[in-house]
Amino acid sequence: MLLTNQLKNKNLFSTSEESIVQYINDHPKEAVAMNIIELAAAAYSSPSTIVRMCKKLGMSGFSEFKLKLASEINSFILNEKRIELDVPLEKGMDQKQVAQAFINLHFQALTDTFNALDYEKLTQAARLMMAADSVSFFGKGPSLLIAEDFQYKLLRLGFSSVCETLEGFQGASVRPNKLKRVAVFISHYANSIDVQERMNELRHYKIPIILICANSYSPYQKLATLCINIDNEESRIKLGSFSSRTSMQLVCDILYGLIFESNYEKNLACLVEYETYRNGIRAQSK
Repeated sequence: MLLTNQLKNKNLFSTSEESIVQYINDHPKEAVAMNIIELAAAAYSSPSTIVRMCKKLGMSGFSEFKLKLASEINSFILNEKRIELDVPLEKGMDQKQVAQAFINLHFQALTDTFNALDYEKLTQAARLMMAADSVSFFGKGPSLLIAEDFQYKLLRLGFSSVCETLEGFQGASVRPNKLKRVAVFISHYANSIDVQERMNELRHYKIPIILICANSYSPYQKLATLCINIDNEESRIKLGSFSSRTSMQLVCDILYGLIFESNYEKNLACLVEYETYRNGIRAQSK
């Protein structure tokens, strides 16, 4: 979990540590530039309390804490503080401020996701898809749009792939056939009964499952062959799935890039062939 997200968990800290956490949350850039004595004075605390807080967060000490925090605050260099994920707007904003809030939010999500990438899992997921005869995508709501986009990209490369909503008549679609298949679930929370039912059916037929989700506490991670977690703390009470959508889209784009790069010349030829075909169809329709 991102350090900046851990610092929001008030239940994690003692009363004496809360003043330090509050100061860091309010002044992250200043905190990174301070030594431990300066931070203790600014937060009306003590160096020993800061060290105790750092160890509670899994750090060896204040130096490691500052390095970790510094790497994360690059994600909001466009602003002086992190953008609120659930409601990134404030009352009374003008047009430019609204636009700035969203560009900051997306930049923050992209950088947070990039800093937390697990390249080994991404590589494994790309290899599973490349080794399959057919890729089945599952999604719901905003996640379904990301799944459809990924499916379309693979179709342009000549991959056999389908995309289905997690609601409806998908039970029959997971039954065995002669194709070597892999299933890709894209879901923010990955905790619905629909996810559980589809995953159990796929596991029954020994079809590998890749789960891409922004919920590290999903009860169904154990059902997946491979799980790619995205560190995004959006709640259900939110303006929209802006940050999580950006994070999951980036992960899917990287997976697509890895697949494309694995056979660059062939895949590039597929794109040229596809667009030549489409241009021919358009010309005939005029």
